[in-house]
Amino acid sequence: MTPETVLVFDLGTSSLKAGLFDGEGNRVGVVRMAYGNEVRPDYYGRSVLTVLETARNAVRKLTCETPSLINAAVVGGNGPAWVALDAGGRVLGLPFSRMYESNAFSEVGSRYLRLLLTFFRAFPEIEESGALFLPLSDYLPYFMTGEAVAALSCPGVRPLYWDEDSCRFASIASNRLPGFVPTGERIGSVKKEAARFLGIPDGIPVYAGAPDYVMGLIGSGSMVPGAVFNRTGTSEAVNVVTDSSDINSVPFWDGLNVDSVFLPETGARFSDWFFRYCSQKDSVTDTVEALALRKESFLSKEAFDPQLNALMRSERHNCQMNFEVEVLLHMTHHSIFPL
Repeated sequence: MTPETVLVFDLGTSSLKAGLFDGEGNRVGVVRMAYGNEVRPDYYGRSVLTVLETARNAVRKLTCETPSLINAAVVGGNGPAWVALDAGGRVLGLPFSRMYESNAFSEVGSRYLRLLLTFFRAFPEIEESGALFLPLSDYLPYFMTGEAVAALSCPGVRPLYWDEDSCRFASIASNRLPGFVPTGERIGSVKKEAARFLGIPDGIPVYAGAPDYVMGLIGSGSMVPGAVFNRTGTSEAVNVVTDSSDINSVPFWDGLNVDSVFLPETGARFSDWFFRYCSQKDSVTDTVEALALRKESFLSKEAFDPQLNALMRSERHNCQMNFEVEVLLHMTHHSIFPL
């Protein structure tokens, strides 16, 4: 009998992940796809159409390899990036990434609004003609349902996104930004046009996900004070979960905060190295095999070994083994970094 499944999208910085899960939460199939030839370690040059096409290709691959009856969808993604829409819902230009964030608006507490102000400064014509501005990770649910909302994992995190006070301070009309829905809440139903494009049933419900780091904390079991979580992706951060609020911590779930220390060099150097070759191959496996044959490294062995060994040997740390770490582990078997 064909299993009933939930389709889950994770819109990452460097790749899109999609999975099918049954009613018990068991994984039926998972696929990870780079964003075509536009892939970069940031959002430069990546169009919204590329994101949609990558989602469609991921669905095709999933449903071909693991046939199932998709009866719901969930969408989550990574951090700040904005998509501008005109009054008719058409996309204006390219998404604007956190990579462009300016220090000129440091007095604005919300990182999302700081980036949006930088967007307006760089493209005043889009500020003038844009009717609605959506986070990139919330554009896919909008495309699917026609509902313009942003997912929020807990009420306490809202000031870090935007609220009436922060919008007033930044002189941004709040009606140009979406409202919020809690993680897990139904956003709407898949429209026929979106269903045809993505290759999924029309009318199925779409639910709000959460930022990738929140889902990583949940998925790794790091939901108790004192848990330490290494989030390794295009960027890397070590996160400590706490039940107390201080100047360095931010809410991520009801009653729980997280303190984060970012390790920008490891993620940035890996991405710069990996994506020089990623778009030249048809799949992640082909890319890894090609890199293994090249015997090239993005870090010195002296810098690499302690990091990988710490991840592999730690018993107290919950690690989200994202794409980049999986690739690194794969490459160790090709003797690029013999341990």
